Amino acid sequence: MSKSIKLLVGALALTTWQSASAVILTGEFSGVITNSQGYGLANGGANGETLTGTIWIDTEAAQLRDECSQSQYNCTRDTDYNDKWIDINYSFLGNTYSPDSPQYTYSYDGVWAYDQYTSDNRDFIQILEYDYESNSSNYAYDYAYLYIYDWINDIVTSDNLADISTLSFNWQDSTPGNCSASAGQCGYFHAYDYDNNTTTSYINANLTSLTLNAASVPEPGTMALFGMGMFGLYFSRRKMKRA
Repeated sequence: MSKSIKLLVGALALTTWQSASAVILTGEFSGVITNSQGYGLANGGANGETLTGTIWIDTEAAQLRDECSQSQYNCTRDTDYNDKWIDINYSFLGNTYSPDSPQYTYSYDGVWAYDQYTSDNRDFIQILEYDYESNSSNYAYDYAYLYIYDWINDIVTSDNLADISTLSFNWQDSTPGNCSASAGQCGYFHAYDYDNNTTTSYINANLTSLTLNAASVPEPGTMALFGMGMFGLYFSRRKMKRA
């Protein structure tokens, strides 16, 4: 077998056998707006309207921060703040909003899993996206978060962020989003937008539905990338021989 053929076979083996996966969490939520201000509307102008939204979380980029790990809760955040790993979008009255940071995730972004009362299984999960901009004359920030409560089951069982996708959030309270209720599952959504005192907008909504799904996205492992480099070397050799 020629050296070129051996090189090609070796590269193929590496790209075939070596792989890695990133777990992507995606979700959808909906709710009824209970309090609103701004967004070009009169105070309370969106009250009673339906709000919908989407969630996207890259668990590969997210990392558990040691200072967040305590006896009752843990939080997942980006340790170096330069990965875009969480995204929340929300829509109402025909408009879509998102506190997107264009380049990286801020230190406030995160997912908190809180085992509030271990004796009677009262837990909550918080998903937060935050954006901040600043210059010499102005600063602005906006953020959005979901609170997800479960007053029935012990939902915080692992530090693995992907595990929350296996939970079932079917609201059982007579008033969805009323998280002071003594039984059932509930949650609410809050978004806030501030721009140097010129505009302040916020939305509160009681959640009526939430779904979370996990999907593994193949990523090339270290050896797979090396194998791809060997492919390039093989074809460059062929090109040189033909010249």
